[in-house]
Amino acid sequence: MIKSQASQYALIFLTVCAAFVALKLAEQVLALIVLGLVIGVVLAPFSDLLERMRLPQAVSGLVTILIGERRPFAETTLTARSHEVDQKELVGLLDELDQEAAKADPA
Repeated sequence: MIKSQASQYALIFLTVCAAFVALKLAEQVLALIVLGLVIGVVLAPFSDLLERMRLPQAVSGLVTILIGERRPFAETTLTARSHEVDQKELVGLLDELDQEAAKADPA
């Protein structure tokens, strides 16, 4: 049994540090697991629709996987392009501000 309060705090601190290190090491695996769960929840209604259409499970699974695989890639591409546009607009605005500041400051 731990007797001093300082050693209890040290043990709690070390436990928290160990938990953070374990989460950091498992980050990639946990990200894939969470992604799989989210995609499963999002595509479940579509899979149910294919089952109601009496398609074989193998066909409905293949179609669901192909659709689920394409959609995140398309969203990522669109998001990257929108950020690229935002960055170009920001650079343009900064250039305009520089020009206005140069006009306002005659020195």
